Amino acid sequence: MQLNSNGWHVDDHIVVAVSTGIDSMCLLYQLLNDYKDSYRKLTCLHVNHGVRSASIEEARFLEAYCERHHIDLHIKKLDLSHSLDRNNSIQNEARIKRYEWFDEMMNVLEADVLLTAHHLDDQLETIMYRIFNGKSTRNKLGFDELSKRKGYQIYRPLLAVSKKEIKQFQERYHIPYFEDESNKDNKYVRNDIRNRIIPAIDENNQLKVSHLLKLKQWHDEQYDILQYSAKQFIQEFVKFDEQSKYLEVSRQAFNNLPNSLKMVVLDCLLSKYYE
Repeated sequence: MQLNSNGWHVDDHIVVAVSTGIDSMCLLYQLLNDYKDSYRKLTCLHVNHGVRSASIEEARFLEAYCERHHIDLHIKKLDLSHSLDRNNSIQNEARIKRYEWFDEMMNVLEADVLLTAHHLDDQLETIMYRIFNGKSTRNKLGFDELSKRKGYQIYRPLLAVSKKEIKQFQERYHIPYFEDESNKDNKYVRNDIRNRIIPAIDENNQLKVSHLLKLKQWHDEQYDILQYSAKQFIQEFVKFDEQSKYLEVSRQAFNNLPNSLKMVVLDCLLSKYYE
């Protein structure tokens, strides 16, 4: 199983987000073996979401695994019991809190790159999820291989690797991992896409995964163009009063924009000044 290792350098301190699932354990295995000379230091981060009874066992397993391989490990237990609101699913809330902790730890560790085990099937799942729920109009359709976060970069070296390839790799090298039973629960939309829709696409010869990936590439290029154009407009035609917190926008210039760009400008203004 080949990783795309272009996202870090031999003198980098890399950090790996490890859930103990098959994807992240296979990624960690490769970093400890075929790619052991591609970085200066490796550290693992693990989040115990406190939702499943198996979480404690998984954390203990990872502690033993990292100790055996002389890897620094940091574990965070999340409390999600009081953090949900009407607009957030538990999965989304967990993701927000998880990345808040990643931000904190990357700063503390003074690390260069955070690696995640997102793979090709995750990419397809995200593309379809954002199309189906209407989020495709205001977001990129899927993951970028390399993305910037607060003071560091996130890299996804498995993004071109399918779930099938990962399973074959795990079976070949007998890599230990834990199965998250909640991933089988199709009441979560993402799970339904992962467990029913993606396998159906794989079985239908007339449906091409490559077409979805081309759609993502085209959509994301248009997204980048709109974002750039919106920022240029804001710089030229928008003034913000720090004292009153009011925005002054040139009505004529705004009305001359295409509707698609108007929405992006408004989104940018809201996120920049009123988040």
